[in-house]
Amino acid sequence: MLRSVGIVLLGYLVMAVIVVVSTAGLVRLLAPQAAHPEPGHPASSYVGANLAAGLLAALTGGWVVARLAERAPIGHGLALAALVAVMGLISARQQGAKQPAWYRVVMPLIGAAGSVLGAYIAAPRP
Repeated sequence: MLRSVGIVLLGYLVMAVIVVVSTAGLVRLLAPQAAHPEPGHPASSYVGANLAAGLLAALTGGWVVARLAERAPIGHGLALAALVAVMGLISARQQGAKQPAWYRVVMPLIGAAGSVLGAYIAAPRP
């Protein structure tokens, strides 16, 4: 049980590192004003790239937990998805009007779905 919790936390950490690095890269690439031209209205190029990076992070996190799990790789992906959804809701609440409302809903959904899909991709086939 403790090993499974550690695996899920490691998967979340992998996701967080990818998100932090990709966000910093996107801000640098697109310039800070493109990422946040006015509160609550980031540029569409930044939003699209950030959603894609979030999906990549989730797929990678799900893949990592499934590869490390000795049993129930999809179950570990589901546990990661639950953690991502809860943390995404907390983040959305903290961000408030800094992000569009639809984005605060879509990002946790992409993260949760990507986590499960990543685990499914990595899960051994019988």
